[in-house]
Amino acid sequence: MKKISLSFTYLLFSLFFLYCSNSDNEQVENSDITGKWKLTEYLADPGDGSGTFKPTEIFKTMEFSENGNLTITNGTICVLNFEEEPPQINLSYTIEDNKIITDECEVFYEFQNNNLIIWQPCIEGCGEKYIKTN
Repeated sequence: MKKISLSFTYLLFSLFFLYCSNSDNEQVENSDITGKWKLTEYLADPGDGSGTFKPTEIFKTMEFSENGNLTITNGTICVLNFEEEPPQINLSYTIEDNKIITDECEVFYEFQNNNLIIWQPCIEGCGEKYIKTN
C-alpha cells in the first residue's frame, strides 16, 4: 500500500510539474509578439493552393506593447491590403490560442524562423510575414 501511495504521489507531482512547464512556455511564446514588426512579404493564394509569400514594397509596421496596445502604420491587421492606409490606427489586443484578438477582428498567428506570420480570414489563403525590428 505504501508503494502505491508513493507512486500516486510521484504521478501527481509529475503532472503538476508538466502543467506548470506548459503554462510557462505559453507565456514566453505570447510575450515574443511584443515589440515592433515590419511587413516583408505577403501571400495571396489564387484559390488552388499554389500561392507563396512574395516580397512587398509597402511600408507597414505593427507594434505590440506589453500592456495590450497595438499600433499599426499604413494598414490594418484584419485584412490583406496593398494600400498604405490608414496612416495609423491604435487598437487593444489580447492573445488566445494562437489568435490575436483586437477591437475589430481575430486573426491567427504563428512564428516561423524568427518571422511573425499573420493569417487573415480569407476565402483563399492570405497572410503577411513580418520581421522584428527591435
